[in-house]
Amino acid sequence: MTSHVLAFECGGSDAQPISPFDVEEYLGVWYQIAVTHRFEQFFERDMYCVYANYSRDASDANKIVVVNTGYKGGPDGEKKSVVGSATLKHNNTGQLSVSFGGPPGPYWIIKMLTDQGGKYSTAVVWSCEHVFGISFGETLWILSRTRTIPDVDYQSLVQYAQSVNINATQLDLINTEQTNCQPVH
Repeated sequence: MTSHVLAFECGGSDAQPISPFDVEEYLGVWYQIAVTHRFEQFFERDMYCVYANYSRDASDANKIVVVNTGYKGGPDGEKKSVVGSATLKHNNTGQLSVSFGGPPGPYWIIKMLTDQGGKYSTAVVWSCEHVFGISFGETLWILSRTRTIPDVDYQSLVQYAQSVNINATQLDLINTEQTNCQPVH
């Protein structure tokens, strides 16, 4: 699929996956800072302290195990996890395909901030795909290696999404509650 076709199908966005991209550096825990409201309502309603852990699949070096975890009703609520898998679509590019038991969907890392040591620290992830051939569905995530990020970083990431024609306002980003959360082991 060409970028031109994708842009047409996905509301005119010209977002592209980052490159270069080091998948090994991306592995590990990422805390969900914000997500599209519709996604939250459908998949994460009343979930707190949501995070994802990415690791290599021991049985298949080309796959990544994705474990999404959150706590129902509050930080001390029942722990709920769902396990999926991801594959890197192109080497050295933040374009993945992710599945949680159904058909795989696009997972594009479109912006990455690094910490003072130059390591990945905060990411903008975008998913956009055709829905029943008549429309398209978009999801936007802001993820971080820490449970909180400075407001200036949050605003710069939202502005970046808007600069590549992703309407973050229309997508209704909502913050994920990350206070009083249990430690991740």
